[in-house]
Amino acid sequence: MIKIITFLFFVVFLFTENVNAKVTTKTSTKMYQNCKMWIKQNNGEKLAAVDLVKGLSCSWYFRGMFDSSALIEVIDDMKTGKRSRQARLNGVCVPSSMSPGQWVRVFVKYLDDNPQYLNRNASINSAAALKKYYKCIN
Repeated sequence: MIKIITFLFFVVFLFTENVNAKVTTKTSTKMYQNCKMWIKQNNGEKLAAVDLVKGLSCSWYFRGMFDSSALIEVIDDMKTGKRSRQARLNGVCVPSSMSPGQWVRVFVKYLDDNPQYLNRNASINSAAALKKYYKCIN
């Protein structure tokens, strides 16, 4: 694991002119492209180091959104004294088995099916994707 982390830091510093470490979320275009790289890597495809770093930026973005959504859900449960019947991400009901990786795949599928929304904010599209494919159970 330490070798992988060292390698990634080396790649980032080596390719600083080629890789912009900051990924804008003002539009979904760059995040969508990076998430497609993550899916390829997650499916076992070997990627160039630059593409691997791009894919990781997607993974880290969705992991952060996933963790913050889970934290907000726990805080809301503590405030109300009730346990939610269904997991929520960005306020959208999802299966309790949902993972950050599945959220990435839902985001990419949503934009594959709706390319006209690539100009919207990445967080808006990630929530819209969840709303389209998951419904709350009563």
